[in-house]
Amino acid sequence: MKKIHRVLALLMAALMAVGLMTTAFAETTIDPAKKASLSIYKYDIMLEKLKKAGHDDAFITYSGTSGGTSARKITTGSKVRVKAGAKTYSGGSLASFVYSRDHIVKELSGKRAVITYGGTVVAAVNVDDLTLV
Repeated sequence: MKKIHRVLALLMAALMAVGLMTTAFAETTIDPAKKASLSIYKYDIMLEKLKKAGHDDAFITYSGTSGGTSARKITTGSKVRVKAGAKTYSGGSLASFVYSRDHIVKELSGKRAVITYGGTVVAAVNVDDLTLV
């Protein structure tokens, strides 16, 4: 049984190596001579719908910050993640797993936020050490 597993592992490794070799010799798909352009997909879809409805052209606007999204603020009930290396509001250390979990903001008072996980209070932290999820 062990020999069969070893042979299968060797075959899989060989197949992966062959797959990687084909990409190593492939031509690049990026043309450095061309200028870059960024189109926002949802606006392209809207323009297509307008053209199908008989409009020749459209002026599509958005509100908010650059990029078309409005700035979001952390409020009570927000789902947040603690930034790596952050401390508690009073300067204490946090357990390593706190940085990899999504938390819910239970209380806000100025820059102080109380975060919970599964309904249990985890810590009070500075709002600047949180990112919205």
